[in-house]
Amino acid sequence: VIAVKAEIVLVVHAKHVLVKIVHVK
Repeated sequence: VIAVKAEIVLVVHAKHVLVKIVHVK
């Protein structure tokens, strides 16, 4: 369960990073 939560957190974080990159461009 913990591993699944960590994976979800990583995915969400990755999405936020992509959004930031898009906004910077």
